[in-house]
Amino acid sequence: LVAACHAPQPSAAIPLDLPASGQWAELGAACTPGYSISINNSSYLCDTTLVALAAPFPESLVGWVVMATRQSKRGKQGLVVPSADPRAYTDRLNSLVTAAGWTREYTVEVVHGFERRKKGVDHPVAAAKVLVVCKVTIFNLGTHSGTGEAWADDENAMTAAEAQAFKRACSCFGLGRYL
Repeated sequence: LVAACHAPQPSAAIPLDLPASGQWAELGAACTPGYSISINNSSYLCDTTLVALAAPFPESLVGWVVMATRQSKRGKQGLVVPSADPRAYTDRLNSLVTAAGWTREYTVEVVHGFERRKKGVDHPVAAAKVLVVCKVTIFNLGTHSGTGEAWADDENAMTAAEAQAFKRACSCFGLGRYL
């Protein structure tokens, strides 16, 4: 196989020994913005994909989530943050690299031994957490992972932890990082 790094001006082809595992992450990592890598006459524009991944979502896909509230002298106050549904992340990946151009893999654990204070209960109660690790691979760019967690007694614990882990892994590629 022959790989060439294409700068704005022509450059010479460089022989390249690919890893035996078939992983080409090193090629994506070595691609400098403004350059592309060609392998057997197939061109991979690393910077174009990364820029497109980092583009903001349309306003219609961004909502606001209340993260915390408190009662103060001026009344009830809260912290709200922008958020996008995990389907927006999936749609962006599918539109840029197709459904065959990326994968995600989840690892789930339930960890016991936590104590949690709940509203209306004077003493702490025993609790567990759902912990999720999501590994996102975009072929020719690399793999990143993210973590998510939720209290196990929440009826949507798995969904919430999975979404949080997926979004955090995607943000390593620039997708949704601004949120």
